Amino acid sequence: MARGRGAACGARAVPGPAGFLDSLGRRTPFSRLEWFSFQREQGDLPRVRLQAGQGTRLLLAARLDSSEEAAVRAALLGAGLTVRRR
Repeated sequence: MARGRGAACGARAVPGPAGFLDSLGRRTPFSRLEWFSFQREQGDLPRVRLQAGQGTRLLLAARLDSSEEAAVRAALLGAGLTVRRR
C-alpha cells in the first residue's frame, strides 16, 4: 500500500464510526473527506473501487467486495459526504 499525505490509500480500508482504518492501521477520518465515488472493476471477482477526497485531492483509494458497497455508502452518507459523479 502506498501512503499519500497521511491518508489511507491502498487495497483495503474498513469504515469505522469516525473514519477509515486500513490494514496497516492508518486512519483517514471522515472529517477530512468531502466526497466519494464507487466504480465497478472488471474481472472474475465482484469488486468496486472506492475513491474519496477533499476538494480536488484524492485522500482515499480502496478496493472493496461488491457486497460491502451498500454499507460503506451508508456510512459515508451518514458522515455527510456527497457522491461525486464521474
